[in-house]
Amino acid sequence: MTEGEQIQLEEEGKQVEQSSTLEELCENLKRIQGKIDLYINGNIYTFYIGDFVDMDRLPTFGGHTPMNKGDVYSWNETHILTLGNQWQLEEREDV
Repeated sequence: MTEGEQIQLEEEGKQVEQSSTLEELCENLKRIQGKIDLYINGNIYTFYIGDFVDMDRLPTFGGHTPMNKGDVYSWNETHILTLGNQWQLEEREDV
């Protein structure tokens, strides 16, 4: 990865943290994860999304904290953001 590519990912990481909706956050995380995966495939690089996004500072968008927050990264009143094989929104079961 070039220095320019790394700077671009760092800027995109800042955009992720500034997402204004849960849906936008999910799409931004998918986009940056896809770029990181491209750098990993076929290379010896080891990058993680946490290298570019402060996962402890992801915004939330209303609603109470999920009762089982285990693999939940963000939420709103009706959905939670999780990471399985990819970033995804799931309907909340604790509403």
